[in-house]
Amino acid sequence: MAGEGSLQTLAQVAIALAGFGSLLVVLRRDPTSSWSAGESGDLLVVVGGSLLVLFFSLLPLPVFYLGPSEAAVWRLSSALLAVALAITYWVVLRRRRQLHRAGLRPSFPKISRAIAQLPLVLVVVLAANAANAFGSAGAGTYLLALVLMLGASSFPLVAMVLRLGAE
Repeated sequence: MAGEGSLQTLAQVAIALAGFGSLLVVLRRDPTSSWSAGESGDLLVVVGGSLLVLFFSLLPLPVFYLGPSEAAVWRLSSALLAVALAITYWVVLRRRRQLHRAGLRPSFPKISRAIAQLPLVLVVVLAANAANAFGSAGAGTYLLALVLMLGASSFPLVAMVLRLGAE
């Protein structure tokens, strides 16, 4: 199956990011205090996003071995990922509104706002991929969506490192 090695690599990177992100967030916080809304939000994005990438990196492989064509596997995987990202978009949007009402602002508001819109953009692209709009580029489109999701999931870690460097 085309892209099998890339899918496995993405799964490995997602596991590493989830583990490293969790460790960094936990070690950064004061053990005597409760989780702040911002910390729990960062942990949700890093770990939740990484686990989403992990699951959808592994999903096409067993589906392929069940017998459908490669093109059908990419279309089905894209459709399922689009649904998961639509739900993710709703969760992220709701969480951002809660943090905004609580007076918490992101360290990098423009970048954060752009990254928060990524799931919606990917829903459209993946829905088009599921409808076979990209033809033979279905695997590449799916893999690109996973890479972008992984990059977006790592943003809270990058922001945390930048904030630590500024202190």
